[in-house]
Amino acid sequence: MAAERADFMLWLGDNVHLLYDLGTEGRHVAEKAGAKLTAAEAVNTHPAFIKMLVDGVELKLVGSV
Repeated sequence: MAAERADFMLWLGDNVHLLYDLGTEGRHVAEKAGAKLTAAEAVNTHPAFIKMLVDGVELKLVGSV
């Protein structure tokens, strides 16, 4: 279970880092090249995503019901 938590946290951290790379640095590179960068909106603080995170934490803390 500890490995699963670590894997999930790495996945979440990697995705946040990727969003920064594409959203901030990618946009800067695109603008310098005269292009426009358009990206799909990420889940970030969407209530369904937050609920999924909470449910996953609760399941690990309490165990399956």
